Amino acid sequence: FPQALALWQNAPMQEPEQVSLHGIFRYIHRFDSGERKQAQRNSCEEARRRLEDGEDFGRLAAELSQSGTRNMGGGLGNRYLDPMEPMDEELATLQEGQISPVLSVANGCWVFQIDEKSKGATVPFADAPWPARRILFRQVLSQVTGDRFLK
Repeated sequence: FPQALALWQNAPMQEPEQVSLHGIFRYIHRFDSGERKQAQRNSCEEARRRLEDGEDFGRLAAELSQSGTRNMGGGLGNRYLDPMEPMDEELATLQEGQISPVLSVANGCWVFQIDEKSKGATVPFADAPWPARRILFRQVLSQVTGDRFLK
C-alpha cells in the first residue's frame, strides 16, 4: 500500500474513460432453473433485437427491464469504465449510439446503449471524483502488487 500511495500522490493521473448509458436488465437468481435463466436471457436478447430495429429505448425499458431503469426510460447516467472489469472492457469497445451484446453479471444480464463517451481528464489523484479514485487506486495497486491481491 505505501508504494501505491506514493505513486499516485506524486503524479497527475488520467481519470478513467466515462460513458453515459441506457440499460435494460433481466434478473437471474442463482437458484433459478436452467429454463428460467434461459428465458431471462432470451428477454434480454429480444430487447437487443428490438433496439437494433429502432424501437424506443424508454418504451422497451418500461416493458422489459426488471430494474430501476424501468421507471427512468432506461437511463443509467454516467459511469467510469473500470478496465479491470470484463463488462466495462466490453463497453469500452463500443462507440456512441451502439448497443452492447447481452452482458452477464452475477445477478442477471444487461443490454446497454452508449449515449456518450468521454476521455478522463488528467488531474491530481486527490482532485478526482471518488468513483474515479477507486478505479485509479485499484489500477496502481495491481501494478505494484502484480495483481496478486486483486484476483
